[in-house]
Amino acid sequence: METARNTQRHLLARHLGVSRQYITKLEVDGVIARQPDGGFEQDQARLQYLAWLRDPQRRSARAEADAEYRRLKNDALRLRIEKDEIR
Repeated sequence: METARNTQRHLLARHLGVSRQYITKLEVDGVIARQPDGGFEQDQARLQYLAWLRDPQRRSARAEADAEYRRLKNDALRLRIEKDEIR
């Protein structure tokens, strides 16, 4: 039987390829959970992070925000072109 591998924040960050600050953000956002001893169970945290990355709701919200940003950027460009044409 394999035992759970508890790890510290900086080691989990290295394992997931992110910063320590991002691990803190993931914890605050409820994506990953800290163990009672203060560490993180590496395998569990990795699986929770991957599930969060794959979550369709999170991905669709991001896609909507990106589309809105592109629309606003295009509108600003169009207004700037119109302004230059008036001069």
